[in-house]
Amino acid sequence: MSMIHLNSERLLIRNFQSDDWKDLHDYLSIEEVLKYEPGKVSNDEDCKQMASERSQSNIFMAVVLRESNKMIGHIGVVNKSAV
Repeated sequence: MSMIHLNSERLLIRNFQSDDWKDLHDYLSIEEVLKYEPGKVSNDEDCKQMASERSQSNIFMAVVLRESNKMIGHIGVVNKSAV
């Protein structure tokens, strides 16, 4: 797996890390957020597992505020030639 870092003035897009689970839980535990996200409200254990799994691949990337290093979202990246 290759390490990916994309920077802008405000944001960093990078590989997931196992310890991202707390920030992942911050937004995946809010029902209103999930109107735009497939899945269900996630608890601590769900988020720990998701962050661990996502840290092992380049499919999901963490979107992080550079100023605070807080993950505020994620994106899915798909290689169209592999689909």
